[in-house]
Amino acid sequence: YAYSGIAALVLSRGQCRACQAPFALRAPLVELVSMSSFVFLLTRLGTNVPMFLALVYTCILLLVLVVDFEHKLILNVVMLPSILFAALASPFSAPGMALSLLGGAVAFGIVLAIYWLGKLYERLRHLHIKGGAAIPYGPFLCLAGWLVMVQYL
Repeated sequence: YAYSGIAALVLSRGQCRACQAPFALRAPLVELVSMSSFVFLLTRLGTNVPMFLALVYTCILLLVLVVDFEHKLILNVVMLPSILFAALASPFSAPGMALSLLGGAVAFGIVLAIYWLGKLYERLRHLHIKGGAAIPYGPFLCLAGWLVMVQYL
């Protein structure tokens, strides 16, 4: 049970057995959200290819959500393979390849426009923000992506 957040939290009363330090709630919360999402997708979609794709997308979105929320980073090492996976899996999803690629292009354009508007604002206000503004976009992107995925699968 030491490797499971929920079991460790319950069985060891929220403290490390070795040092008695309290556990962070991140692992049990991520496990709870993962389990709830998986059960929801299984009951909604049944056992088929779209359900498998939805589970993979859910894992990716949860990873992006947690990393961005904690570190304000969306890592290319996660996103680039995810984009490739989405492109390869799009023929098996309900919208199909053409609409999937169009949706990806529109989303990319929106995020790029937000970035350039931020740069323009920075220049007009004579601001110099080192490293850029650290706004966690991951939670919003993940929620939107998950809602769209559930709607179309």
